[in-house]
Amino acid sequence: MTVEKKAEAVIKRAPLKDIRIYAHAQIPGIGPLGPPILESLPKSFYELGRRISALLYSEGFLLAEYDHLYISFTNALPPHEIRPTNFPPDCWHRYTAFGLPIDIQQESEASKLAFYLKAIFQVLCVLASDQVSFLEAIYLRLQVDGERTRVLRCRKITRKRILEAWFDIPNHGSQAQLYLTIIEQLEERAFDLAPFALDDPYDAYALVTNLSYVDHALKITARKSFNSELTTSKYSLPMSFAFDSFLLRR
Repeated sequence: MTVEKKAEAVIKRAPLKDIRIYAHAQIPGIGPLGPPILESLPKSFYELGRRISALLYSEGFLLAEYDHLYISFTNALPPHEIRPTNFPPDCWHRYTAFGLPIDIQQESEASKLAFYLKAIFQVLCVLASDQVSFLEAIYLRLQVDGERTRVLRCRKITRKRILEAWFDIPNHGSQAQLYLTIIEQLEERAFDLAPFALDDPYDAYALVTNLSYVDHALKITARKSFNSELTTSKYSLPMSFAFDSFLLRR
């Protein structure tokens, strides 16, 4: 990539969209990568990567010229050593290697997830050293709220009220949920609708593209496209929720 094209890519860079977690015997870019060693990863490693990336995406987090980060945990590095790579040469994603402790397999599932959560943010802090304070705040939020950390999907602000739609990405085997909130600005009161189930956490992206308040009800506008309608067809549309069905937040 020329200097001019690289500068153009930086200008047009998009928020981080995806974090994927792998375990490999080799450091990416040095010899054959080989298949992932899945048994060294916790059961909910996939959901953990989705949760972190969705939360960072909702905050507009930018990472270099690429918007997909692949983290390879490997025994080919000393424990906890972080090694960014230029592999592969594609401009849209990169691998970073992290030295995996030998005894991690002896830990409980919860301890493994806590380790990988911390390790991912250690990698992010190395790759985005100018955004450490922001990343530490996000990490703390994930530590406190865990698998039920809420990700903002849509917010509509008017003079009278704020309308919000949030979703979560729970651990493997748990049901994702969508959360709707109405905040009355003049009265400084918040009202929440009982969360309802999502077939998949990422359904929220197709299901909610806009929020409106009409006739004392919060209305959801879904995305209109062929692929989106394959997702939203699983739900009863259009969605409208009367204000009376919301409960005052205590």
